[in-house]
Amino acid sequence: MQFYVVYYFFYHNRSLRSIGVFTFFCLLLQFGVIFYCRHNLADEQSLLVYLYYNFPTLALPFSMGVYSSRCGAPWLHSPWLFLASLILVVLGSFNVSIWSLGSVFACIALVQMGQFFGQVKGLGIILSWLGKVSAWAFVVHPIVRRYVFRLNATHSVYFTLALYLVICLLLSFILYTITSYIDRKLQNH
Repeated sequence: MQFYVVYYFFYHNRSLRSIGVFTFFCLLLQFGVIFYCRHNLADEQSLLVYLYYNFPTLALPFSMGVYSSRCGAPWLHSPWLFLASLILVVLGSFNVSIWSLGSVFACIALVQMGQFFGQVKGLGIILSWLGKVSAWAFVVHPIVRRYVFRLNATHSVYFTLALYLVICLLLSFILYTITSYIDRKLQNH
């Protein structure tokens, strides 16, 4: 939900230069916190963990998404970039400096995987459906996560993750269906 506010204040009707400046300051804040918290990065209460769950750490991939939607960014479709992104996601799991940029590499890899899987007959339909309900999944997943992950103490991690995904998708589908119905009714009047 933060990005609706952030988008309105820092991205909407802004030049790519001002978006770049905003992104640069978010990255500067992020790397400053990494340097400041370098001795307790694994602490769940650290400032870096707080930032991770808020917009500054995701400003770069969000800005890249805005850039690619405005300019096309054909370079994002390079197979070498896909391979490099996968390698950097893995390396980022072991290095906090690369981990901070890992969301960018993950997004690049996922965009390319989405295009590839979208060409596979059955998967294209599933991905299209997921795209339709994704806005609602974005809204409901923090609420579902808060309650479902509390079950982790009594159930296996895989059961908890599966339950989380099923509930998120089910609620997203229900909300998408309701809002689509209301939208159709309003357009008919």
